Amino acid sequence: MYDLVLIAGPCRSGTTFVFNALSHGDFTGVFQPLKHQIRCALSGHSSEMKLEQYAGHRVVVKEAFGPYRLEEADYDPVQKTIELFQAEKVLLVLVLRSPQECLASWEKAFHSDSPVSDQVFNQAYLNTLRLQQKYAGQVDVETLILEQQQHFTRTLEDIRTRIGASDPGQGYRNYVKHRDPPGYEVHGLLDKALKGKDYNAAYVSTDKATVDVSRIALALQCYGEATRNLKLPSESHHGF
Repeated sequence: MYDLVLIAGPCRSGTTFVFNALSHGDFTGVFQPLKHQIRCALSGHSSEMKLEQYAGHRVVVKEAFGPYRLEEADYDPVQKTIELFQAEKVLLVLVLRSPQECLASWEKAFHSDSPVSDQVFNQAYLNTLRLQQKYAGQVDVETLILEQQQHFTRTLEDIRTRIGASDPGQGYRNYVKHRDPPGYEVHGLLDKALKGKDYNAAYVSTDKATVDVSRIALALQCYGEATRNLKLPSESHHGF
């Protein structure tokens, strides 16, 4: 049984959905605490998030990379969350989505009045691939690709079984999320993302951004490499 389940990937790739799908009464759910701290530091706000009380508890943590600043897309949440929650048995769940469709979602959700930063977008994918490669031999790592329904649902169900979250009606024992500084939260976006726990292909947008693919060449390369590195749920698990 895991002490820490860490879900990570680019914004709008399905990280919040997976976080919701893994809710379990034996776990505390913590919503992107490290990115919250980064945003507070960038904005000159003090963070009121106090997570020391959950050290040694079983936790599911969600971190999503981007979409506004490079600092939000270029950090390693694994070691920090392990140390913060004193975790020994760790599962890293990486979530990815087709870059063209993810970029379209970024444009719609976050950048209606300004263009998406190519550097931030590409870095979100590069960071996810780096985590996959860095921690593959150290902790259990699963990669979910939003558009690959069969693999996504099968792997997600395997993860649910492994953490004991077979009852879809369960919620987290505690749910920890602090409001980010002004300018970082999109009203209503989180509520919509938290509604479902079961994969439904009809809800996966296939909108694609009209973009010169050279702008997102690094994201496309990282997405392809991460996809090639997929492993089946039956493969061996590691201890940290």
